[in-house]
This record gives sequence, C-alpha cells and structure tokens, in this order.
Amino acid sequence: VSFTPAVTSNTTYNWNFGNGNSSSAVNPSSVYNQPGIYDVKLISSNQFGCTDTLIQSALINVKSPVMPTMSLSGTTGCLPLNVTFNTPVSAGISSYNWDFGDGSGSSASNVSHAYNNPGIFNVSLGITTLDGCSYTNSGGSQVNIPAPAIPMFTATNTNGCAPLAVSFTNQSQNAVSY
Repeated sequence: VSFTPAVTSNTTYNWNFGNGNSSSAVNPSSVYNQPGIYDVKLISSNQFGCTDTLIQSALINVKSPVMPTMSLSGTTGCLPLNVTFNTPVSAGISSYNWDFGDGSGSSASNVSHAYNNPGIFNVSLGITTLDGCSYTNSGGSQVNIPAPAIPMFTATNTNGCAPLAVSFTNQSQNAVSY
C-alpha cells in the first residue's frame, strides 16, 4: 500500500501504519502480512516546528486468506479414466480454476474429467474471491494412471499332426498377472 500526504511542503513526516511498521519518507509504502483492519497515522511537522496529526481509522482492510479445498474420486485406474473433482461452493468465491495436470482444466466448481494417457498428474485448484484475492492449492492431489497392459506372445511349432505340442512365450508389456 502506498501513501501520499495531502501537503508536501512540510519538512518532516512520521508515519505509523498500524502493522508495527513506520516511516519518515514523504511517500512511503508498507506491506500488511496479517489479516485485519488497520489505522494509519501521519504526524507532519513544518520548518517552524508546528505539528499536526491525522489518523484515518480502519483505512486498511486485509482479508484472511482462503485456501481452496478439493476432493478427487476415482484417481487410479485404467484408460480412459474419468475422475470427479469437487470443492465446496462458497458464496465468497467469484471464480474457480482447475488444472488437471495434463494440459487441460475447468472453471466449474465441481467437474469430471477424462484422462486418455498414462502418467502421474498433479492437480491444482485456484480460486478468486469476490474481493479480488487469488489463492491456489497445489498440494499433493494426484491422478495416477499406469501404462496399459499390452498382451503379446509368440508360439512355436504351430502347425503339425496330432498330438501337437505347442510352446507359448509371453511377451506382454506392463502386465502384473497372466
């Protein structure tokens, strides 16, 4: 937040921003890290030593952060995998921004998405509040789709008279059981 006094012919300034920070600059800035309502005080003195004080009560209003929460269902399985993404709908949210981790996303609060390729996909959800504040949750939600099993085999001695003994060699890829 930047501050500018109405009169700049004074020789000294003493700002108190209400957040534990102060300044003697003509046009200072201050960062407010904690939510709350803050008063700002300016004491100005001219070259004759005359001082005056201005306090603007409740001038700064820092909103509490809103961490988006999300739940995913059906996050592991075979292709194509349809996953459902949910977040509690709040009256204070103006927009949603899902990133499904595969190059696609959605602006709906609750949505389903089909994954068509194997991989591990990190999911994030961003929101914007009615106050214009933006927050993102990208912590730990994943969709895990293993590479599909590809059945393959070879056979030897496939043509002959009965009794015919045929040998098979399994060459399947990504399979865990046969």
